[in-house]
Amino acid sequence: NLPRDLGRTATTAGALMAGVSLAVSFGSFTYSFTRTLEDWIEQTLPGDLFLTQGAALGGTSMRNIPMADSLFEELAALPGVSTVRRVRIVELPFRGLIPKAVATDIDVFLKHAKMSLLEGEQPALVAALKRGEIGVSENFARRFNVHMGDQIPIATRTGTRQFRVAGVFIDYTSDVGSVLFDRPVYVETFGDNRVDTYELHLRDRTQSEALRRTINERYADKLDLFVLTNREFRDEVNHTTEQIFSLVRALELVALIVAVLGINNAQLANVLDRVRELGVLRALGMLRRQTSRMVVVEAALVGALGTLAGLLLGIALGDVLLNHINLVQTGWYFPYRLSWAAIAEVTCLTVPASALAGLYPARAAARLVVTEALDYE
Repeated sequence: NLPRDLGRTATTAGALMAGVSLAVSFGSFTYSFTRTLEDWIEQTLPGDLFLTQGAALGGTSMRNIPMADSLFEELAALPGVSTVRRVRIVELPFRGLIPKAVATDIDVFLKHAKMSLLEGEQPALVAALKRGEIGVSENFARRFNVHMGDQIPIATRTGTRQFRVAGVFIDYTSDVGSVLFDRPVYVETFGDNRVDTYELHLRDRTQSEALRRTINERYADKLDLFVLTNREFRDEVNHTTEQIFSLVRALELVALIVAVLGINNAQLANVLDRVRELGVLRALGMLRRQTSRMVVVEAALVGALGTLAGLLLGIALGDVLLNHINLVQTGWYFPYRLSWAAIAEVTCLTVPASALAGLYPARAAARLVVTEALDYE
């Protein structure tokens, strides 16, 4: 029965390896995605208060309601407000796909935020944007094979116009890509002066709660405004990200449970196939607890072997998911960050669970009657 037992054990370890590799690869993918997104938000959204209408995340939610620009002067005049940045995000059809157009007050943006450029330099980009040129995101450039200095056609209210690409920057606004306009250029080109988000920068951040109360009293009920602090705005983004990956987490857990149950079934089948062998061992003096312990140790070893192989495979698979499959699908490049939390979580779950999965087969082996086991065919 040795070849059959080895084959069954290898199959079980392989199933566990698949479950572990899935958990580790998706864990590393999720960790890399969220950490990179958090770093990007910290660099590009440094405002103290964010005002949106209809939805907490302006411009990125179907419930978002664009606001008229009439609030700009009033918000800028509020006590304690240093600067106000306006953000407008709209769909921009291009070559059969729907990237995003992002229009903002570029001077205010770069006064407080940091832009990571892959092509071009920031002073030159700012000057070019104010002249009517555009910047494109990394995934836009990769998807449409567009680079700095290229001319691309964009449909406007007066017809198709050629825009020169003044730089390529890292941006995660859209998985199709984004095109950056200076706000005055966007308003003139598209005839749209609405605003999705007002980003307020304060002279004293400790006054953010007091200013939020003032804004809520004046405008919130009348305009259905959401007024979020920087931390609350980030929490909204993180909550949205967690919702996206919650199904992935459930699939990881199901895969691990199925793999551990497979160890239970394999060990039970091994016990049934080795009844006479176990009977001989018992007849030679092996105690019931020793028989039980042997089966549990076998299950734990199978779990450890499958977990180790799964960890190695998962690390490699995570890199493939992030830097190959994701890159092709979205054009986004995320630095690969190994999730040690996912590795520790999987290891602490699968090895003890594998040992526990061997308990029932171990009890079945310990309950064997020696005489009946020796006569078993």
